[in-house]
Amino acid sequence: MVQAALNPRPARARQGALAGHRRSRARAPRASLVGLIEDLGAGNVGVDAAIFIYFIEEHPQFLSAIIPLFQEADQGKRELVTSALTLLEVLVVPYRAGNRMLAERYEALLTRSRGVRLVDLSHDQLRAAAQLRAATGVKTPDAFQLVAAIGGGCTTFLTNDRRLPPVPGLRAVELASYAKRLSLGRQCRVSRCRTTTTTLDKNLTLCARKGRLRPETLRHALGVVGRSSGELLTKTSQTDGVPDSRFR
Repeated sequence: MVQAALNPRPARARQGALAGHRRSRARAPRASLVGLIEDLGAGNVGVDAAIFIYFIEEHPQFLSAIIPLFQEADQGKRELVTSALTLLEVLVVPYRAGNRMLAERYEALLTRSRGVRLVDLSHDQLRAAAQLRAATGVKTPDAFQLVAAIGGGCTTFLTNDRRLPPVPGLRAVELASYAKRLSLGRQCRVSRCRTTTTTLDKNLTLCARKGRLRPETLRHALGVVGRSSGELLTKTSQTDGVPDSRFR
């Protein structure tokens, strides 16, 4: 399904900032430089809507960093968990442009791909998102994404949004920092630099705001029982969410 999502290559509408980029084949990812898979660790990963756009649109800056993640999902090694709002967000531009083929590729990736879980907006999800938004001030679409990740048993959330507040039990991983590291690595090879590049990860160690939100409170609202930090059981139905700028 990963290869099917990337090919064939029909003419298509671009999503947002990707409009000015030319399409090009991604080079084989260099895990030693990027380090994204290692830093995400094992297990399910919460994935923001923008990451799926980078993958389908073959973003020249980010594609080589995220291909290994989608390959692992396709191989059944982990699940990529996202809110149902994601489907809404990625389909707006293709529908506006009348590009049915691009819309079908997005829908196939999100609803029929192995290793991709779309989390429905159930009553439990709505209540948990409202509680998270009230406690942290996070935007509505981001609240749905974070709650979907927690309910899906994720301990990491891959995004390019620097504005996310600390959330208990979930570590935000900023994709841009890995793309920067990859770029620096290429510069060093050109200049034959022998020194190693400085780690540019800006991953946040997320913790609850004192007196405002506790990890067990949020998990309770989701119907999640935490046996340990790495083992989460949920009773809620699993679906996806797509953040949309109109909710912000």
